[in-house]
Amino acid sequence: MHTASPAVPPAAALCSIKQCVLHHVVSKPTEACASSACCACCATGGGIILVRLSPQLSGLCLAIFTALWGFTVLYGAYSRHSQRVIQDVLARSTGTAEETLQSVRIVRTFATEQQEQDRYRSWLDKLYWVGMRQSAAWGLYLVAGTSAHHACLVLSFLLGGSMVYQGLISAEQLTSFMFYVQMVTSSSLAVCDQYGSVMEAIGASERVLQHLNDPPAPQIAAGQVPPGGVFRGDIELRGVRYAYDNRPGSAALSGIDLWLQPGKLTALVGLSGSGKSTLVALLQRLYD
Repeated sequence: MHTASPAVPPAAALCSIKQCVLHHVVSKPTEACASSACCACCATGGGIILVRLSPQLSGLCLAIFTALWGFTVLYGAYSRHSQRVIQDVLARSTGTAEETLQSVRIVRTFATEQQEQDRYRSWLDKLYWVGMRQSAAWGLYLVAGTSAHHACLVLSFLLGGSMVYQGLISAEQLTSFMFYVQMVTSSSLAVCDQYGSVMEAIGASERVLQHLNDPPAPQIAAGQVPPGGVFRGDIELRGVRYAYDNRPGSAALSGIDLWLQPGKLTALVGLSGSGKSTLVALLQRLYD
């Protein structure tokens, strides 16, 4: 059984792909990388100053930052996967709506309006729950980032106060250290936020770039010619079965045998929705 989609998307789909590529592949990652580079420079410079002020307190902050970055990497991986799933589900729901609207006369004829609504609603429900899980993950990430920020400040103040009491560092050093801890933690959180945004952009654009980089089907690739270099118009189909990718369990064509002989006129006759247009589209390699 062959399952595929039309080889040539409509103009609206092409515009949507172009906008998605411009937003997720060019604009959003570029802005995020520029902002991340600035914050990373601030965090690196502040970290060097922290080490010079107090290596012991700097080690404590480094341990907290390491845990924060580990959680950030996990959230980035999940966010990337979630955005890819959202794009797939959104494409499925859009395809379902487009198919129903294009075949609205058939839908009305067989009184399947409620079935089509339920089918479209099921995709929207999936999209809703994927978005809810993404929001929950984002909430946990915010809680972890805020907790790490305040834990770094509180623990640095407590340990630094103990070191001042023991005479290991001066009160001026602790004051400077707390100032730079605030700067480094804020910059680190900003970098983590931009990392999550970049992962979302990558996940949202992966499917688009994959389709743009897909090679054409061998039957319609550039330079392909019929065997012998001459097309005679002798076409034979044997036991052809076809189902659309959004309804793999419902065959649009099943067990089709057809022989189109050169120089003869062949007519396809059947009820509306019986697969005549689908068969012609298969002959034209529009579905592959």
